[in-house]
Amino acid sequence: MKLLSAVLVLALSAVATAQSSLEIVFLDEVKPLTPGKDIRFEVHAATTGGKSKMKIEQLEFTQTPDGWAAITIGEEPTIGVITVRKLISGGGIFDETEYSLKALIKGEGTGRIKSKSRFRLETGLCLIPLNLSYSWDGTTWKEFDAATIAQLDPKKNFTVSDPSAMDIVRLDGVFYARWLKESASAVEVLVTFPNSEKASLSLEFHCRKTSAETTPPPVDPGPVPAGDAAAEIDRNLKEIEDTLELMTTYEGKSFMLADQKRKWIVDGLKRTKRMIGDYRGDGKSDLAARHNGLVDRSYESRIRYREAGSAGNIPAKELQVLGDNERDVLLSR
Repeated sequence: MKLLSAVLVLALSAVATAQSSLEIVFLDEVKPLTPGKDIRFEVHAATTGGKSKMKIEQLEFTQTPDGWAAITIGEEPTIGVITVRKLISGGGIFDETEYSLKALIKGEGTGRIKSKSRFRLETGLCLIPLNLSYSWDGTTWKEFDAATIAQLDPKKNFTVSDPSAMDIVRLDGVFYARWLKESASAVEVLVTFPNSEKASLSLEFHCRKTSAETTPPPVDPGPVPAGDAAAEIDRNLKEIEDTLELMTTYEGKSFMLADQKRKWIVDGLKRTKRMIGDYRGDGKSDLAARHNGLVDRSYESRIRYREAGSAGNIPAKELQVLGDNERDVLLSR
């Protein structure tokens, strides 16, 4: 029989001003410590006037061992949530690993500098609304209502003759034909309705991109070393991947906490897509493929939660990490 021991010794220290110190107070039972467990806490600031609760967004946290926990904001601005990501063995079955968290007040300051950035305002390619309607007699037509539109899927019910030039998206309950590039030939859009009826139309490209720039030109700070940028992208991708691994066994205590974890994944994928788009070094296609793999994996993932708490006979619900539109936007092309 294996004897595993993990002791959570959260001797939390803080760096603040000379007039205050920080204390972390746990609101949930700490032990036993298991991956996926949520532990709520508050951070109290002791000053000459007494104690006050700190907003979690005003703090930054460091942890030892690195990466053993994820910190998010709870149901109130002053409540934080520690989500255990992994347990790290000390080497022997009788060793006790000390897990520590350190809270620091984010530094603030002011300064002024004249902007030397140059900005561009540019139009994108066209979005063409596709208005769907029906008729019983062929003379009087009525537009689809929201419930009918919800039965159609832009990927399953719509096809285009040239996917490299156009795709179909749904935004705020309206389907759009979205040009992806300039096209010299017409693109045919075909919709297949749930009753197998079909309708099609042909669209020609007549868009023209225009732009306007500000002056003066920026001072070139020099390129970011490709090796540093690639390492940062790799670190972000691994962090997202580890979080997705954790979510397969996660079961939260409320929709709010589950949605916060969902948003963390979405924000991380937005960040890596932007970094890959700016990256100019070797291996860009490999990084983009890894990113897109995580996007697809997130699209297929669900976060489980129970609105009335994790105990009891209340059925668990599932929250989709990415919707169709989010997946389309986050893919690196």
